[in-house]
Amino acid sequence: MSSTLKDFWSIYSIYADLTDQGKKVAYDDELGCILQIKGEKRGYVPLSYDRPLTLKALVEKAKKLKSLAGSRFLRSWTNTEL
Repeated sequence: MSSTLKDFWSIYSIYADLTDQGKKVAYDDELGCILQIKGEKRGYVPLSYDRPLTLKALVEKAKKLKSLAGSRFLRSWTNTEL
């Protein structure tokens, strides 16, 4: 089985398990992770239990999340001002 297909089924099974538990989740394709929605907050749900993130990858993902959060806030703030 190809790595891409294996990753798809891993993500799908985790997503299905979380929704079966009644949790509200969304898959962020840009970040490649599942986000658990808690009101306005979103918690990161790691996908690769067998391949944990290295420190460098974790820092890069945190930077990306921070920049996306800032841009989403800025967009929502500017849209309300129009």
